[in-house]
Amino acid sequence: MNRQRLMCFSTLAETLNFSRAAECMFISQPAFSRQIANLEKELGCILLKRNTHKVELTPEGETCLQFVNSVLREYDKLIEAANRASNEISGTILIGYAGRSHIELVFEGLRDLHARYPHIKARICCNHIEGLKRGLRSGEYDVIILFEPCIEGDNDIEWITLARSQFDAVLPQHHPLANNKSIPLSALKNERFVSSIRETAPQIYDTRLKLCAQAGFVPNIVEHVKNAQAATISVGALGLVTLLPKAAVDPCTPGISIVPLQGLEGSFNIILAWRKGEQNPCIPLFCRILKG
Repeated sequence: MNRQRLMCFSTLAETLNFSRAAECMFISQPAFSRQIANLEKELGCILLKRNTHKVELTPEGETCLQFVNSVLREYDKLIEAANRASNEISGTILIGYAGRSHIELVFEGLRDLHARYPHIKARICCNHIEGLKRGLRSGEYDVIILFEPCIEGDNDIEWITLARSQFDAVLPQHHPLANNKSIPLSALKNERFVSSIRETAPQIYDTRLKLCAQAGFVPNIVEHVKNAQAATISVGALGLVTLLPKAAVDPCTPGISIVPLQGLEGSFNIILAWRKGEQNPCIPLFCRILKG
């Protein structure tokens, strides 16, 4: 038994017409009839008399209708009370994120958090990965969004997985391979690479080298930059190539093409992390919103 089934019966009792009641419930008449039949089966009684001319409630139906309408009224009160309680929840959550890599998750999370809990204040700040980790430990952030390998071995942090991001090749727009649907990583062995410095994201840096080694070559890194955004710009402007998690690449960067890599065993979970034992009540609410 569910609310829709009870609503179907209440609507039919009001209209005494299957077609009109089905229209009011925005479902087909066969589906509507099944809802009524299933309700009668659950209750163990006949609720309606049906013939070619009219529909009317049986004595059992009259009795059940009073209870059904009472249940529906109480359900509406429950929803109203829950919404009122949600709107009264207040607090502040400090959110750190790593640039373009996670801006869509931050946007969706903030939008839905504000819609669901309008009295919770969210403050956001962009930082590089090591800065995010330091800020989380110091209390500058309540939660941070980053790649899972960046916190491996840190027993003071808890997290949930939000999404997964595969490594892609980022090529100049006019590169001979730029329009391919996918390429093997070995196809880039003779290219000049740009890379973010290891200090910014050591796990991503090391994974990049590991993937190239698995493909049989050592990348010729001719340019080191501060972060993934600068690396992406260098690809378009200087004709270099790089490997980055898909989530870290801004597809609107001029002059670049993002090409998936074939048979690659390299991807990172994108996670939401917080300090173990953190008591901020806004954190579990934000977690539930991001997990959908």
